[in-house]
Amino acid sequence: MSQMDRSKHTHHKFQSSLRMVTHGVPQGSIPGLLLFLIYINDLSLNLQGAKLILYADDMNVLAIDRNEEALKNEI
Repeated sequence: MSQMDRSKHTHHKFQSSLRMVTHGVPQGSIPGLLLFLIYINDLSLNLQGAKLILYADDMNVLAIDRNEEALKNEI
C-alpha cells in the first residue's frame, strides 16, 4: 500500500472539546475574505528579490538565484 493510500485510511483517536469562539470572523464569511485580501494586498510591495503570485486565497513565492546561500537569505 502506498503512502498516499495509507494517509486516506488514517483513524483519529482524539477529539478536542467544543469551545465558544469569542474573537475573529467565521471561516468562509465575506468579512473574513475581505480582511484577508486587505491583509495580503500590499505584500508584494514589500517583497524584494522574489516574485509573488496571488490567486484567491493562495500564494506562491518565486525566487531565483544561482547561489544557493544567497537564495536561502533571499527567502
